[in-house]
Amino acid sequence: MKRLMVWYDDPDSAGSSFSMLLGNAPHLDGQYAVFGKVTKSYDTLVKLEELPTRKEGIFVMVKEAFPF
Repeated sequence: MKRLMVWYDDPDSAGSSFSMLLGNAPHLDGQYAVFGKVTKSYDTLVKLEELPTRKEGIFVMVKEAFPF
């Protein structure tokens, strides 16, 4: 099941950063607030998951995957 969650450093704060988990991540339990789940357009998540995120061993942040 795919989830959307917000990340924060301090329990009394929540920025605008969010993540889409594409698989189970039990190590994150109790540390993140889940605020939604994907119910449509699962194929879009599959396309995002297929994008390369490493280049020569360095993590690469995907900024624009494809136009909507």
